[in-house]
Amino acid sequence: MAVRNCKSGDTSRVLQSFIYTMNHCHYRTDLIRHHLKQSNKNRIYQWCGTWIVEADTTESLRLREIDPSIPMMKTIRPGDSFHTILSQKKNYFRNKCSAFTVCLVYDGNAVHYVFFLYDPKKHALTSFDPGVGLYLHGQNTIVPRVQKAFQHAGLCRFSYKNNHLGACHVYRFKKKRHGVQYNGNELSSFPADAFCQSWTLFVFIRFLYQSKDTIRSFLLKWCEIPPPQRQVFLLQSFIVPVMTFKPKVLEDVSRHSGFPLNQNLDLLFQQIEECIFR
Repeated sequence: MAVRNCKSGDTSRVLQSFIYTMNHCHYRTDLIRHHLKQSNKNRIYQWCGTWIVEADTTESLRLREIDPSIPMMKTIRPGDSFHTILSQKKNYFRNKCSAFTVCLVYDGNAVHYVFFLYDPKKHALTSFDPGVGLYLHGQNTIVPRVQKAFQHAGLCRFSYKNNHLGACHVYRFKKKRHGVQYNGNELSSFPADAFCQSWTLFVFIRFLYQSKDTIRSFLLKWCEIPPPQRQVFLLQSFIVPVMTFKPKVLEDVSRHSGFPLNQNLDLLFQQIEECIFR
């Protein structure tokens, strides 16, 4: 059954409120810690939080905000460079595979998120950028500078180009490969969704519940989803479950959207139902 690219102004308002709410690091950390526990992967993986950074002229990244819920962050200060932090905290990354997101703030208040997973046994850093070919700071700024910082700290021995994931091999736009944020709206000057924040959390949660030790296996499936259907997939699989089972998130979304508490979920359910069943 075909899924249409269904949108409404009210739904967009709720989704924008969800994005605003999930910018708060404590919600992101609470969500990931819940799934680490539920998946019984606490012994293998650790969540290192969301690193909110800005680029500087030295080709580094500088910390802009602190996530106080992460133990490693307690002795770190805004303004510290990513290179310096990793050099000082390298032992924190040696015992478990470390997952984190990097949020680059640029052009005033624009942001883009990329997910990273570091394996100390393989000395390998894997990245997932949902905005490949669309939000250019992902591949041009975030990924190379984080990779460089890990190499500088002696945590990565080589530059693993094949570990930088996100470009899809299907549904190309203007003959170029794009990430899952490409929404297929070729009438738009910028055919991309605004959910890099959600995709970068969902990718790790999805990874925690599979038996295979690879992200590529399900990313291939994500890339096969026709671009106009990707938003409803994310709604069904990530956004609605978070709002349903995390009451404090739903309360914050309601506060920002201005809609009564239950109306926010009702609007999202309606969009899913209309897209799938009509």
